[in-house]
Amino acid sequence: MRASLAEGTAHLPEAHNELAAYPTHTHQAIGTGIAAAQAGALVRQWLIGLEYYGHGPIVYSAGGGWPLVKEEVKRLLHYTQQQMGLAQTPIEWLEAPVLDGLCALALQSDHP
Repeated sequence: MRASLAEGTAHLPEAHNELAAYPTHTHQAIGTGIAAAQAGALVRQWLIGLEYYGHGPIVYSAGGGWPLVKEEVKRLLHYTQQQMGLAQTPIEWLEAPVLDGLCALALQSDHP
C-alpha cells in the first residue's frame, strides 16, 4: 500500500510506521490510514468468522508488512472483542507459512 501510494498517487512520500490517533502531517496520515485499512479488513473477516462459526476464529499473521500494522490490528481486534464481551485472543505470527507447508507435505510423502 505504501509503495502504491508513493508511486501512483500525486507523488506522495513513502511513509513509514508513523501512526497517530489524529495525524497532523502527511507521513502520519499515510501510515495511520494504511494501518487502519488493514486492521479494519482483518476485523471485518474476524466478525464474519464469528457469525459463521459461532466463535471467534484464530487469527494468523504472516508477511513483511506485519510490523507496520501490528499494533493497530491488535488494538482494534481486542477492542472489538472487549465490546462484545469476549476474551481477547492473541494473533499468532507465522514466520514462513509457505515453507512450513512445503515441509509438512514433504514429510508426508512416501518418496525419499
